[in-house]
Amino acid sequence: MDRAVFFEDAQTSYQGAAQQAMTVVTAAQAMAPYGGAGKYGVALHIGRSSKFWRYFQMNSAEELCGSPHDGFKCGSLPAWRLPITSKNYDWFEPQKNGILREFTGHNYNEFDVNGLSSTDLAGVFLNGKPVIDERKMCHFLRQANPNRKKPWPVYSYWYNTLIIEQYICESEVSTVVV
Repeated sequence: MDRAVFFEDAQTSYQGAAQQAMTVVTAAQAMAPYGGAGKYGVALHIGRSSKFWRYFQMNSAEELCGSPHDGFKCGSLPAWRLPITSKNYDWFEPQKNGILREFTGHNYNEFDVNGLSSTDLAGVFLNGKPVIDERKMCHFLRQANPNRKKPWPVYSYWYNTLIIEQYICESEVSTVVV
């Protein structure tokens, strides 16, 4: 679990090597990044126009695999985590929002997804103030989304505050001067 496997489109079957635990953060939730997960995290778009919401999973009762606290809801067996690719955003949004409404305190909610969306990767965020090895980080980002041609934002997030600290990977970006 938690291997940061990226796909261009949502997978229609369980991908055991791509299972990922995610936390959904909104402006209404004060939350600190989980320190046990390391110094860095990835930020992804999850709105109606994104693909990423389709990577979420449901159980056989058609409930989203998510909990308002740390810990998985659907178990780890493939039969317990079904792709939601047959659902639409109007089904997904109330499921997600219902779980988020139950979230309290500064803990972590957890949603289990079937890989990560390369096209909805928004950048990376820092947990604290680590020094970035820009070469390694850019290599990771370019592997995750080789089609992106513009620099990547590096965010810091701490209890409702999201700040763009810098942009990286600019050296490989072509600039056309008109």
